[in-house]
Amino acid sequence: MAAVSLSPRRAEPLDIVTICKADAWIDDVLPRFASLVDAHCSGFVRRHILVVTEPASAPAAEGRTVGKLLDRGWHTVICRPLDDHHAGRRLLAFDALRAGLLGEFGLREALYMDPDTDVVADLCEVRRIAPDADLLWVANPLPLDPVLGDLRRYGFNPAGPPDQPVLMEPGFIYLRRDLRSEFDDVCGRYPEVNEFVPGSTYWNMVMLGLGPRAVRLPDDYNRTFWDVRAAVTTAKSVHFTGQWKLLQPHVEYDRPGQRIVIRADRNRAIPKPVGEAPDAIAVVAMFRDNAEYLPHAFDRFEAWERRGLRLRYHFLENDSSDATAMLLAGFLQGRSGRLESRSLAIPYLRRPGGQNYGRVMPLARMRSFIVDAAMSDEPAGEHEWTLLLDSDILFPEDLLDRVFAARALDPRPESIGMLTCYTQQLCRADQLPGDAVRCPTSPALALAGHYFDTFAFQDAHHRHHHPFCAFDRCRRCRDGGRPDDRRMLIPADRPIVDVAAAFGGLALVPTEILRDRRIRWTTYGSGYDQERVLSEHVVFCDRLRTITGRRVVVLQDVDCVYRV
Repeated sequence: MAAVSLSPRRAEPLDIVTICKADAWIDDVLPRFASLVDAHCSGFVRRHILVVTEPASAPAAEGRTVGKLLDRGWHTVICRPLDDHHAGRRLLAFDALRAGLLGEFGLREALYMDPDTDVVADLCEVRRIAPDADLLWVANPLPLDPVLGDLRRYGFNPAGPPDQPVLMEPGFIYLRRDLRSEFDDVCGRYPEVNEFVPGSTYWNMVMLGLGPRAVRLPDDYNRTFWDVRAAVTTAKSVHFTGQWKLLQPHVEYDRPGQRIVIRADRNRAIPKPVGEAPDAIAVVAMFRDNAEYLPHAFDRFEAWERRGLRLRYHFLENDSSDATAMLLAGFLQGRSGRLESRSLAIPYLRRPGGQNYGRVMPLARMRSFIVDAAMSDEPAGEHEWTLLLDSDILFPEDLLDRVFAARALDPRPESIGMLTCYTQQLCRADQLPGDAVRCPTSPALALAGHYFDTFAFQDAHHRHHHPFCAFDRCRRCRDGGRPDDRRMLIPADRPIVDVAAAFGGLALVPTEILRDRRIRWTTYGSGYDQERVLSEHVVFCDRLRTITGRRVVVLQDVDCVYRV
């Protein structure tokens, strides 16, 4: 990072520019943005806004919007239709607009912020940092794999060390000259980039192309809600992303408590739950030596059938030495579905740490095989979801009601591509402290709040925590985990947790997603050591997120799923 150097610019105004579509954000988001800028930025601040309208917008409506914003203290308001040079990629057109904002407003330099940013401390000192740089940028807390892949493919070396590359966040940039020509140039030279976040790819190309004329700002200038703990403790501004955009008007900062609190606004209703259980479920499950467990699963499936839910079943049994295959075949009599039996041909050895890594790749192939079989059949209903289930998972009869009620509380439920539960690990009661919670279905077993599937879990920052879990509610890992992990623990009051990867032995995915054969399980060895592998679920979740653009979440309040 560059050292702070004094400059005569200190006496000049801080020009803050932003872009907003002519939609509900004009009344819902912009007033908050403007008031927080005015409340926290010292000295003389000028706010400028480019309002983008649809081409068919009437001039009278544009005039009312301009007048309203001028009355609210905006120094300059420009209202015009979006001139989309990037056909079919509207978000990329907005990224291009940012690069040319200085010329648009006739400014020598300015700070650009997305309007869904809360300014919570003074930003005026940004003018004094690296006065000879053309671009000042902040780091994106997420290592976006598609962006990193495109940068490396085209010869751009991401900032930072190779093992921890850093990407810029184009939602907060300080410009000292127009960069529109540079932005259009990389768009023209590299048209084939991942469509997940192409604007971020091109902005990073511009930043890296500037070399020493692009300077990284201290991290506390801007954080995002993907980095919650850092945002509430040190941030000067906080950028809302993803699901947080719709929650923004209800958010308050509790800096002493180092947490973010979501509260209801009396003047604006929080969306009510509207989601219900789907009309059909495709059950895709794998079993081995599960004769004692299967009556539990069958009982749940039969209860769903009695409710009128349409189900089809695809079971894969492997290497069982008990009555598992016979029980599965008997259950399928008269039901829609099929049973496949395969041999894994890998010994089930007990090893330190509980992992037999050599069997993960064969298991991944089996998972993909049975899902391919399920997707070859017609869905049982128009809004079918696929239940991915491992053996020995205990779950209540009303699980689907709980899962889809929790999903409905999300501001953008349609953006979720995979729902997982907070699957807890059951332990023998005599192995846990006296204050451990007894399992409601098995008194001899108890709970310590430990999240079961740490091997498949990656948090939103793509960090593994195995063998610890990443949740503050787990007494075992909170009190006995590594000291450097404690600051990263996920708060217990966050009901929907966005993650890079998770499974937990039970997950629900819209069937339409699984019809894309690219979204399957596989895994990779670490170098030549094939005994150490990346969980097949990490790869599956990565493909689901990057191919569909949808989210993978853990429903932390749906904690009624257990694994012994």
